[in-house]
Amino acid sequence: MADCNRNALGTCSDAGGYNTTASGVASHAEGSTTEAAGTASHAEGYNSIATGETSHAEGYASIATGAASHVEGSSTNATEVAAHSEGFNTLASGQASHAEGNSTEALGTASHVEGFGNMAIADNSHAEGYGTTTDGIGSHAEGAQSNAGGVAAHAEGFSTTANGDGSHAEGNSTNALGTASHAEGFESLAIGGVSHAEGHGTEASGYASHAEGINTSAIGNEAHAEGTNTTAIGDNSHSEGYATTASGETSHAEGSETNASGDVSHAEGSESTASGGAAHAEGLGTTASGDASHAEGDGTLASGSSAHAEGLSTNATSTASHAEGGSTNATAYGAHAEGVQTTASNSGAHAEGFLSVASNFGSHSEGYNTQALGAYSHAEGGSTQAQGDYSHSEGYLTTASGGAAHAEGTSTIASGTWSHAEGDGSEASGYNSHAEGNSTIASGTFAHAQGQSTVAAGTSSHAEGYLSSTAFDAPYAHAPKG
Repeated sequence: MADCNRNALGTCSDAGGYNTTASGVASHAEGSTTEAAGTASHAEGYNSIATGETSHAEGYASIATGAASHVEGSSTNATEVAAHSEGFNTLASGQASHAEGNSTEALGTASHVEGFGNMAIADNSHAEGYGTTTDGIGSHAEGAQSNAGGVAAHAEGFSTTANGDGSHAEGNSTNALGTASHAEGFESLAIGGVSHAEGHGTEASGYASHAEGINTSAIGNEAHAEGTNTTAIGDNSHSEGYATTASGETSHAEGSETNASGDVSHAEGSESTASGGAAHAEGLGTTASGDASHAEGDGTLASGSSAHAEGLSTNATSTASHAEGGSTNATAYGAHAEGVQTTASNSGAHAEGFLSVASNFGSHSEGYNTQALGAYSHAEGGSTQAQGDYSHSEGYLTTASGGAAHAEGTSTIASGTWSHAEGDGSEASGYNSHAEGNSTIASGTFAHAQGQSTVAAGTSSHAEGYLSSTAFDAPYAHAPKG
């Protein structure tokens, strides 16, 4: 029999095959160039070594050094107690670890790695797929080039990272960094604790925030961003639609390119801005910058506190002001402008109609091209003017310029205090005078002119009829009908 160089050196050992050595007590070596050095160890195959007690090495160039370890395959290594390595070029160095596949490493206690080029580093972790790594205790990485770094984290898909404790990353190039965070989709990032990012290019950085859609960002705590290119910055804010921003706390922006920057504000529509606290902007290009203001329509502005602007290009710029219609302006406290191109520019003023102006305290203008210029004055009709305080002008082309004066009809003028002009072309210029009819004049104090082309010039004078008059130096005179 040829010399097979079998060496059974251990007590009760057994060596078979060629160039084998069984040096451990009750060890067994078989195959070619194998060595069983551990007590009750077993080595078989080619160039395999079992040095750990009760270890088992089989295959090609495999080494089992840990007690009760097991290696099989080619170039496998099990270095710790109860470790198991199989496949090609695998390493199980953690106690009770398991490595299988190709070029895998199970380094943590009770870790499990399988696939190609994977590493299970932490205790009780599991890495599978291609190029995956588990750094967190009890973590799980699967897919390709994924990494689970947090305790009990889970990373799956391609190039994903779950570094937060209890986090979950899935999809492609996603990152879950916050505790119990969840990232899914493509290039999404969940940074905040308990945050959720999904879709494409999304980021949830606030605590319990949620970002979904395309290129959305939820930065505030408990913020929610959805849609495309939206940003929710304030705590509890909500941004949705396209290119919207909710930066105020508990703010809401929706629609297209809207901005809700005030706390508890709401912006909706297109290019609207709600920058005041509890403000509301809706429509197209509207701005609500005053606290509790409301702007709606197209190009409206509500910049005063509790102001309201609606319609087209209206402006409510003072506290509690109201502008509605087209190109109206309410610029003073409690002012109200409505209609088209009207202006209410003093406290409590009211302008309505077309081209009407109420510019004094508590004034009121309505109709067409009317002007209420005196305090508490009232102009109505067409092209009328109430210039005196408490004056009233109505009709067409009338003017009440005296205090508490009243002009009505057509082209009448009441310029005296407490005067009254009515009819057509009449003028009451005296104190408490009254002109009525056609082209009459009451210029004296308490004078009264009526009829046509009459003149009452004296104090308490009375002219009536046609072309009658009272002299300036004849008080209390009466001119009879002409």
